[in-house]
Parts: sequence; C-alpha cells; structure tokens
Amino acid sequence: LASSGVLSFLEKKKRKQSLDRRRGKTRIYVGNHIDRWLTLKEKLDFRNDAEVAGFLLDLQESERFWESFKTLRVHTANLLVQCLPSLTI
Repeated sequence: LASSGVLSFLEKKKRKQSLDRRRGKTRIYVGNHIDRWLTLKEKLDFRNDAEVAGFLLDLQESERFWESFKTLRVHTANLLVQCLPSLTI
C-alpha cells in the first residue's frame, strides 16, 4: 500500500489480476444451454449460479438420479432397436 493508504495504479492492477484469476477458476461454460440454466435458476428460485450448480451436483450424487438414468438409457436403447429396421440410409 502506498503511504497514504491509497493503492497505486500498479497495486490496483495486480490486485485486479489476482481476483480475476481466482474468479476464472470457478467459471463453468454452459454454452448454448444458458437459457435452460437461467430458467432452472428461476424455477428453483435460487439467488446465484453456485446454488444451481450445487443443486445439480447433489442431484447427480443421489441414488434416485442414477436409477432414473439407467431406466432412461434402457428405454432409449429399446426405442432405437424398434426404430432401426424402419430407418433407411
């Protein structure tokens, strides 16, 4: 810190770079799924993106999620098998 207690230009720049680096490590790119993300955030009435991420991670860790996922995979595979004979390439 400068003797007057005010940050110099260089100190401010270094501090901003440090904060930007730290913030950059917590960013997740959702690409063209941003509208879905924001809709979910609103439906769940979450205040920030960290709450949405935590909710989704908790959901993914639950046994119920994986049972539903396995059921969906089997159902999708069965549908594909049923549709393949009618597909022409």
